[in-house]
Amino acid sequence: MLTLLDEARTQWISEALRPEVPDSYVIARVELDYRSELRKDDDAVVVTFCVHRVGNTSLTLAESVKSRASGALIAEAMTTIVLWDRVTRTPRPLTSDERQRIERSHDPQS
Repeated sequence: MLTLLDEARTQWISEALRPEVPDSYVIARVELDYRSELRKDDDAVVVTFCVHRVGNTSLTLAESVKSRASGALIAEAMTTIVLWDRVTRTPRPLTSDERQRIERSHDPQS
């Protein structure tokens, strides 16, 4: 489940943030709740992301995994990612362009 979420998150981040390099962030925290089993006959899943919080150098994402076939909720996660400077090996602030893109995705009800 963690690998599935990581692959889907990488895709989401590449579309939402459009980072220059794919490893421009690190995972700081993951909370994962399994809600039901993922079965082979589910065939495919749908992973959705909602921006829960925007910080100076981090984002917290609410993530869900559902069965495409039945719509059953399989897992929910809260993941904090920290934007990362590969040269200095330290957190880096969101750029104004990144912040604007993320805030368009932000769920004001979270």
